[in-house]
Amino acid sequence: MVLGFILYETADLVYNMGLMTYNGTAYAYNWYYGIEADEIKKERELEELRLRLAILEKQLLTNGTSEYHKGTENGKEKHKTN
Repeated sequence: MVLGFILYETADLVYNMGLMTYNGTAYAYNWYYGIEADEIKKERELEELRLRLAILEKQLLTNGTSEYHKGTENGKEKHKTN
């Protein structure tokens, strides 16, 4: 029973140390060469899209065209706003 416990703990320790070594090496490699994880890329892209959307909303609301957003159909003006 003691031998089984020692073998189990040894296998567990080897597995966890190997996993930490692999993850640490992968992190150092990615950091050194400037490689970003997919999650970080997606988060950055979402943040850029939110910023672009906020800018477009601000432009739409400041030039007054939001009142007449139904005024165009197929790119043709129905009403003159000026």
